[in-house]
Amino acid sequence: MAAKKLKEEILTAELALRLGQVLGLRHKNGRTRKVLIGKEPRRANYMLETAFMAGFTSAGMSVEVTGPLPTSAVAMLVKSMRCDLGVMITGEGVPSGNGPKIFTLDGELSPSEIRKIEEEVCESLPRTLIDVVPGPAHRIEGAQGRYVQYATGTVPELRLEGIRVIVDCANGAAYEVAPQALRELSAEVFSVNIEPDGFNIDLLCGFNDISLLRKQVHKYRADFGLAFRGDGYQFRAIARDGLEVCVEEEESKVPPEERGLVSALRLLQATF
Repeated sequence: MAAKKLKEEILTAELALRLGQVLGLRHKNGRTRKVLIGKEPRRANYMLETAFMAGFTSAGMSVEVTGPLPTSAVAMLVKSMRCDLGVMITGEGVPSGNGPKIFTLDGELSPSEIRKIEEEVCESLPRTLIDVVPGPAHRIEGAQGRYVQYATGTVPELRLEGIRVIVDCANGAAYEVAPQALRELSAEVFSVNIEPDGFNIDLLCGFNDISLLRKQVHKYRADFGLAFRGDGYQFRAIARDGLEVCVEEEESKVPPEERGLVSALRLLQATF
């Protein structure tokens, strides 16, 4: 069977299990290694998280689960917790609304590495690994707090007393961490689209549609507005006058852990 690109494939539970096994066996090398799994708050992602856990643990890997977190937070935690792998279950660019991003300590996997994994996944079937001791699985407590502390620590001189900010979280992965980070920097924060129900992520809001953000900035006479994508990996910004601010965030220049919230905080630092 010809290998399909992971970002073009409909990610089913079976495919997630196969991908977890393939990645786990590639990275185990005779000892238990650690993988971190994060996700957007889409309903299907809770099922896929369990399938990934089954695949990785069946290959003998130790699994750490974060719950809903931005993609950049997963990249950051992989480094800070010295994990061998990180998987973010995200809907970016996938017909089904579910697709994985894969990180190592060196960043996101290269296209050549992804192609090799795609070939292995498409040629494999889920199997029982009788010679492998299943790995343990744990849920990380305080993952969101760790990321907020990291993000605010990148702008140690930033103080937002007297600054009113509207933040549209797109009912996505940044729905808690973005408002919390801004409040810790003393901003007056008005949050919208912070009630994910598993289906309303990116729905006519956030990064995809900033019309509501523009109205809220005008209504509350805010100094600034931020709109995040559902996976928290990109954002758009609105100034006090309602005009969109140019956001320079080239993927090739910004490390994965600094995209989204950290880049937004640096823009605020440059503005105020």
